[in-house]
Amino acid sequence: MAQKSDIQSLIKSVREKYAPDSRVELFRVEASQQSDTILLNGETTSEPAYMELMSRAKKISANVKENIRLLPGEELGDETWGCDL
Repeated sequence: MAQKSDIQSLIKSVREKYAPDSRVELFRVEASQQSDTILLNGETTSEPAYMELMSRAKKISANVKENIRLLPGEELGDETWGCDL
């Protein structure tokens, strides 16, 4: 059975690879465990980070559920920029 610490190490590894500078990429993911299920919650701006995290997490544990939001949200359409005056 996968331990929460294994998943936390994985999260750290993926964060260091894809989002070493939080001013450039957002990767805020936390793990929790309920019985034999690993729960991943958070948000990221990096689809490759999300894909790698999920792929590797499923190799660690067959029971992984996620609630990770990819940003920017699809509901924004093309309006994904801002201006600070």
